[in-house]
Amino acid sequence: MPRSILTARSMVHAVLKRDRPWMGLVTAVLPLAAAFAGIRGGLIVGAVMGLALGPFMPLDVATGEMRDPKNWVVRAAAFSGFGVVLGWWSDQFRAAAHDREKMALTDQLSGLLNRNALERHLADLGRQDDDGGLRSLVSYD
Repeated sequence: MPRSILTARSMVHAVLKRDRPWMGLVTAVLPLAAAFAGIRGGLIVGAVMGLALGPFMPLDVATGEMRDPKNWVVRAAAFSGFGVVLGWWSDQFRAAAHDREKMALTDQLSGLLNRNALERHLADLGRQDDDGGLRSLVSYD
């Protein structure tokens, strides 16, 4: 997962490198929001950052010349678009990891839980607080 976040940060920075004063914030927060909250998180954080950072991203840093507010909306759309793409990427990664875990715990032919799942379940039972109840395990081979 960290490699994908760094790749996403590099992609956002490469496309939007023109706005360098605040790009460190954008290229760190936007991929993290998308990674942890998916498409919705990337969309919301992208829109908020695009609109909130508008006053802090002047057209010319040296002279302090401000951009037209229309550019804030365009920036918000661009950041939101990146957030959606990164969120989709994160959701796909999460779904693939879930599928791999499911495949590791089930028998391919029958679809029933396999030995790994049984061992995991027994380990979970062993970690639970003992409520004084009787536990037994019967094995029939």
